Amino acid sequence: MDFHDFERLTQQFTTDAVDLACTLSSQQYPRPAQRRPDRPSVRPPIDRRRPLSSDPSAAKHLQHLYRISKKRAARKVFGNESPGFDGTVDAATEYFTQTFGPRACDTAHLLEELASFVPSAETDHSLFTPPSPEELSIKLRSMANSAPGKDRLEYGHLHLLDPK
Repeated sequence: MDFHDFERLTQQFTTDAVDLACTLSSQQYPRPAQRRPDRPSVRPPIDRRRPLSSDPSAAKHLQHLYRISKKRAARKVFGNESPGFDGTVDAATEYFTQTFGPRACDTAHLLEELASFVPSAETDHSLFTPPSPEELSIKLRSMANSAPGKDRLEYGHLHLLDPK
């Protein structure tokens, strides 16, 4: 087959493919019937599902009310059973001062108590010695690529220091 025959067959194939695509896309497919809202679901209900403890729309409404006014939201939650305070202003001031006021702390007693609960051991001085070049080399070879830390150094920077 020469090139002109090949070109003619290719052109014919392209024209036939475009015509077929236009024909298929212009066909109207039947739309599925609308579901009736009162019709039960075809799937059986899942019995393992935990029932909702509250109404989600009521929770959404209460969250919106809380953003607007915390007092109104509290009134809505407590209703007429809102706990009131029947005491005096001095009693309320004393309560809040004792609860949220500054407190004295006996540091000597605190350290004494901590010492009795914390086990004591001899200091391991090997933890304070700097690492050897061999230890650094082993650690650098085992590191994966890392993001820069506060010092802005990446693994690639540290790898350049590896003496091997």
